[in-house]
Amino acid sequence: MSDEPKVLKTITEADLETGLRGVPVGYCTTSFVDPEQGLHYVGHPIPDIAYRDPEEVIFLLLHKRWPEGGELDAFKAEIRKRQHVDPRVLRSMEALPHRGHPMKWFLHAINTMGMFSGTGDFYEDCLRLIAQVPVVTAAIYRVREEWGDPIPPSDDLGYMQNFVHMLGVPGFDVNQNDKLFKLMRVFNVLHFDHGGGNLSTFVGKAVASGLADMFESITGAMCGLAGPRHGKANQECLTFVSECIHAVGGDLSESAVREMIERRLENKQLIFGFGHAVLRVEDPRATVLVGLGEDLAPDDRYF
Repeated sequence: MSDEPKVLKTITEADLETGLRGVPVGYCTTSFVDPEQGLHYVGHPIPDIAYRDPEEVIFLLLHKRWPEGGELDAFKAEIRKRQHVDPRVLRSMEALPHRGHPMKWFLHAINTMGMFSGTGDFYEDCLRLIAQVPVVTAAIYRVREEWGDPIPPSDDLGYMQNFVHMLGVPGFDVNQNDKLFKLMRVFNVLHFDHGGGNLSTFVGKAVASGLADMFESITGAMCGLAGPRHGKANQECLTFVSECIHAVGGDLSESAVREMIERRLENKQLIFGFGHAVLRVEDPRATVLVGLGEDLAPDDRYF
């Protein structure tokens, strides 16, 4: 076997202006996306684990194996122990402009959490972020949308059950919470990791390389995620679909839609799609969500 190092890519001047698109920047041990099979977590295809316990999947991503024996219950207890957010973090949201995008509120929340809750220990702060992100996310919805004061987490509920509880969606029948929980439980597992060395992963690792703490590193990563060519693409895609419907004047025939898409391509306009850009098949995550929708009664569907 040759001792010569493997050449992954020859860097050219053109690569320097592409945002590192297609340039190897490091290893990712938690997830990858196969063009034909979609997203995998630690080698497991996402359809195989979509219905697993959220805390179980988080344990897998952290430890690269499934929990054994009493490890899962112990891990859940560790999360619950850390889920109460410093009230000063929640009060700080009251000064934010409601017209600000929710992602900007989220960035503020993570940065503020670091000032009040950061320990400087990466693993401890990782657990605190995992435990507290659902709390601040629910609080953002409640404060920004003027639904009422933040609802504290319950020590008797699981990870995603707590999130639904803390959302407290106005006008939502509390008896339907179980169905909303089923949706959010699967939806979150599908989005716990994103697949390899993407922009936000790279940015977070780059910031951490300067010995910034976990909260600062994740804030940087989330700034990368906020852009329309990355995480915000989900929102942009829905806007794009609405624009397409308007462009074809309500004629959703295949020929009309194809003509509209070809016209956008000729004008060098972006085409937003659902799923990872490297996929050459329908995103398996979408298939999972469609299947979940079919499991619910028609009037109980949320998508």
